[in-house]
Amino acid sequence: MCGIVGAWVREAHADMAGLIEHAVSALTHRGPDDRGVVKIGPLAGGGSLVLGHRRLSIIDLSEAGHQPMHDPETGNWIVYNGEVYNFSELRAELKSQGCRFSSHCDTEIILQSYRVWRHACVERWRGMFAVAIWDASRQELFLARDRLGVKPLYYSYANGQFLFASEIRALLETGLISPEVNVAALNTYLMFGAVQDPLTLVDGVMSLPAAHTLTVTPGGLKLREYWELPLDSYQGQGEIDSAKERVAGRLEEATRLRLVSDVPLGVFLSGGIDSSALAMLMRRASPSQVQAFTISFKSEKFDEAGQARQTARQLGVEHHSIPLTESHMLDTCDDALGALDQPTIDGFNTFHVSRAVKEAGITVAISGVGGDEAFCGYRHFRTVPRMERFARQSARLPYVVRQSGASLLGLRRGGGMAKLRSLLMDDYGFAHPYYLARTLFLPDQIASLLQPEVIPTIEYGPWGSRIRQIMERAQGLDPVNRISYLEFKTYVANTLLRDADVMSMAHSLEIREPLLDHLLLEDVMRIPGREKLSSKVPKPLLVHSLPELLPAGVTSGPKRGFTLPFADWLPGRLRSQVEETLAHPPSALDGIINPESVRAVWRSFLSGGCSWTRPWSLYVLYRVVDRLFKPSNASAVRSLGEEATLDVPALPLPV
Repeated sequence: MCGIVGAWVREAHADMAGLIEHAVSALTHRGPDDRGVVKIGPLAGGGSLVLGHRRLSIIDLSEAGHQPMHDPETGNWIVYNGEVYNFSELRAELKSQGCRFSSHCDTEIILQSYRVWRHACVERWRGMFAVAIWDASRQELFLARDRLGVKPLYYSYANGQFLFASEIRALLETGLISPEVNVAALNTYLMFGAVQDPLTLVDGVMSLPAAHTLTVTPGGLKLREYWELPLDSYQGQGEIDSAKERVAGRLEEATRLRLVSDVPLGVFLSGGIDSSALAMLMRRASPSQVQAFTISFKSEKFDEAGQARQTARQLGVEHHSIPLTESHMLDTCDDALGALDQPTIDGFNTFHVSRAVKEAGITVAISGVGGDEAFCGYRHFRTVPRMERFARQSARLPYVVRQSGASLLGLRRGGGMAKLRSLLMDDYGFAHPYYLARTLFLPDQIASLLQPEVIPTIEYGPWGSRIRQIMERAQGLDPVNRISYLEFKTYVANTLLRDADVMSMAHSLEIREPLLDHLLLEDVMRIPGREKLSSKVPKPLLVHSLPELLPAGVTSGPKRGFTLPFADWLPGRLRSQVEETLAHPPSALDGIINPESVRAVWRSFLSGGCSWTRPWSLYVLYRVVDRLFKPSNASAVRSLGEEATLDVPALPLPV
């Protein structure tokens, strides 16, 4: 697990290597074990390429794994972040084709696989990765990101220069980008509590979408999608039963592959189905005692240590309970915010868990991320299909009838009523109610948060095209699998995985997610949705695919995620700093955000008018923007006078 950065500039720059050195330093937390910078050039077409790397040593801890890594036979170079779990299988195949190896790390295998299969090599990799390979003979740069988007990869292309990095802050550290706020990206953050790929909060910086490659040549950029979740389902019962048998094997295989490590490894154990299933599978596959870690709290409302301890005992794994106090979490809130290079309303739990587990001596942690989305563990796998039916039926009603119903709903208080009104009037901007279920602020609420003059300038561009493509592909799926598909394309990619990466790497901790193995998902997604829901047991497909029965308390107990009590903290110990922050908007948001509307959200929360997520999202936004965007480089959108804020134009909708 590492951090990568690079720059390809057409014109000579006196100290390009020095600029990349600064960017590499900004990624020290991602790789404290080693660092490297190499300048390649002058290139045939002029200019030069500089590659930088920070290393967190996981496999082959020797200097043979140093990056940037060079292939002396081809002249190719690589910088790579991630783990390709089938590297042993690939190594044997590449050896049979004449490749020679001087290390035991997967980086060299990735580099040699490019030599043999060129761009098709990415289709053979099984794991999580963000990689850049310089093809010396073709004078082109090849970048790739893993299928689900576990590892991040950001880039910027303008004025004859191409930059890429694992984090946006590293790109900004080069000084080659003048940061301005991307208003469309900001809008998506207000919609969902996370900026949506391929946009980023920094105008001109893009996120390479999951399952895509990007080839950079002197002639420009070429984006290619190399994989997609299945868009069809098995039909016959025999075919379905065979798939269920394969799921059982895939679960064991995906877990076993992720246990390869030359550093201490453990599992996050909450006591729920996903983490308990992984602890069981690890115990069966690991030659050594499995180390399971649970965060414990004084409050019984949030504490899962008791259930986890009992589960660990029944599964036969060694349990470690790590206490987290409210004071310690609040005292390190600034550290958690400092780990972000894009705003998010989620992920702070991962920051605290990762810190605690790293302090316990673990470098690699197995996580159950993706289990709820793949195996239908959320309540909305049942509620959203009902919302679909309601939307279809209400669309047949005359407009005046729907408007009357919306008016009646308007008399009732609560965020749920506002969403129901939007569903009835079909004015939330998307072609499917899933997005409404995940919405943070509704369109009219976002319009009030933005300055009126900036609203007409919003252009969704590649994100609008991507949303339309996602919806077109999802139409052929059954209602339950459609939700899984939309979860992977929206919440998993842009919230869960992005937050897990940045918050764990802040502590130099690698997280591996067996339940996101792409071969496993290819079978899971083809099994009809009706096979994944049951009134008797949660996540029946996962539970019944395990080689042993889970402890009764795991499958019968209430579903509890690791959530932090922000509803108590915001009006309590965090109140003064939140109010101070919201009273002084970052200058980069001048002319973009309406400060009084932001403060109105805070007052609404204090009076019980909205949930904690809304003021928290605005507080995080202010803090992240204040750090990322220097006042001298902030967006120059003109601020309006008070008289102009009364006329709020309609927010442009993405679909």
